[in-house]
Amino acid sequence: MGGWANVELIDPALLSADERIDLLAALEKQRRRFEAAQLRLLAAIQADDETELGLPQEAVSLALQVPLRTAQIKLAQADTLVRQLPRTLTAVADGSISAGHASVLAEAVWRLPADPALPAALEDAVLPPVLATGCVTVPQLRRRVGRAVAALDPSTAEQRHQRALTERRVEYHPGEDGMASLIALLPAPEAQLIYVRLTAATGLFPPQDARTRDQRRADLFIDSILTGLPLDALPKVQGRRPAIQVTVSADTLLGLNDQPAHLTGYGPITADTARRLAADSSGTWRRLLTDPNTGALLDIGEHRYRPPQLPREPDDPG
Repeated sequence: MGGWANVELIDPALLSADERIDLLAALEKQRRRFEAAQLRLLAAIQADDETELGLPQEAVSLALQVPLRTAQIKLAQADTLVRQLPRTLTAVADGSISAGHASVLAEAVWRLPADPALPAALEDAVLPPVLATGCVTVPQLRRRVGRAVAALDPSTAEQRHQRALTERRVEYHPGEDGMASLIALLPAPEAQLIYVRLTAATGLFPPQDARTRDQRRADLFIDSILTGLPLDALPKVQGRRPAIQVTVSADTLLGLNDQPAHLTGYGPITADTARRLAADSSGTWRRLLTDPNTGALLDIGEHRYRPPQLPREPDDPG
């Protein structure tokens, strides 16, 4: 274990600050090895499940003390990792990534078409830079995997987006102490625009307002739903109205390909979504020159353009 033996007998209070961090890293690496062993075991349980009622799922639920649905997901993730993502599982076993990281790739495979070459292509796209960096959080990996999935399968990305759109909803969850949560699952551009406008609107209040920005956002959200948010009264940020930014290639805008666009602050969005946003008459275009290999911004055009209006259909009564 990296020089640490009998760790259960070590008193952290007797270690230096550096030694505590070293011990923490060693323990984390060992934990990941156990996670890999558990994943292989779960995959074996899943593979041998020949019961129609899924009885092993119940047993796993009891053994791990997790809800049945969680047990089912763990079994499916383990099966995918063992059968389709062996390099990812190896990375867990050697302590490079956690089971949480691996689950992101496993669930991404479920969104891809049933092409046996795609899981390996996903690993090729994601694993090398992650392993080279050695310090990537699960949310950071999720964004990278999202970009990779969109690039690997642009032809069905819009289909997945349309399916996901059917799941949009607002949920109400009672909380404690007279509070409750409203959780809205929305299309990413609209959700981000709501948040950006709420944030900008916090600047409407005088400096002596004692509320935090989070509290102001929450109060403005209530007001915007119940009485409406005055868009024209919103303050400008760096000389601009609250807005969202989408980066999309000219070929995609012209319909020559369906490569994903990038919504700043969120990640990849489908080509159709980007074209819809680009055609919005309230938006503006600006030329950006990027490195085709890294995506790094090389130059920004000085001029802004209004998007051309989409041609009307022949039977459009307007």
